[in-house]
Amino acid sequence: MKHFENITTRFFVIILLSLPIGQIFGEYEIDEWRFRPQIGIWFGPAAPVPGTKIAESLNTYLGGGMFFRFNIPSDNLWTELGVSYSNYRSDGPEKLYSVPYYAALSYIIPVETAVQFMVKGGVGLNYLYVKPEYKYNTHPILFIGTEFSFPAGKWVNIGLRGDYYFVYEKYLDAPKENPNFEVINGHFFNVGLMVNFNLVR
Repeated sequence: MKHFENITTRFFVIILLSLPIGQIFGEYEIDEWRFRPQIGIWFGPAAPVPGTKIAESLNTYLGGGMFFRFNIPSDNLWTELGVSYSNYRSDGPEKLYSVPYYAALSYIIPVETAVQFMVKGGVGLNYLYVKPEYKYNTHPILFIGTEFSFPAGKWVNIGLRGDYYFVYEKYLDAPKENPNFEVINGHFFNVGLMVNFNLVR
């Protein structure tokens, strides 16, 4: 009987000691890095940057896009892939259609608040199509962006984002039929309402 009591006593001591250890490992598992992808969309005005050459002939219109991002290489530095569509109209018959797509690193600014602030930078390509001349080309771009959002539930975040695209075109030669034509770089920006969905929680 005494032997049984000793075994019982040791059993309860082991259980009591294992509780805080189990709690510690449980907290570690909760706090460790997990893959958390997001997919999102935005919609809003798109415009040439005021004061640039292209702003003299094109007006503000509408744009929209979508993006996919994931917390690699770290929880503060995410990889983002995006594509958008916008068109710009002029006072005449000319229209410009723009489809930029990019890859960027997005840095979440570490602040203790419910609102999440993010800055981005990357590169990509921009497909441009001009009417009524029916001319099109694809140019390299530099992408810079900013975003702030806040959770609207467990799976959804809503916010506002702003994007700037520098479209490099000056590597092109002037057309042979118009050698005095000035090739210029493009400067565009958009501000849009954004919704993104957490695919994993």
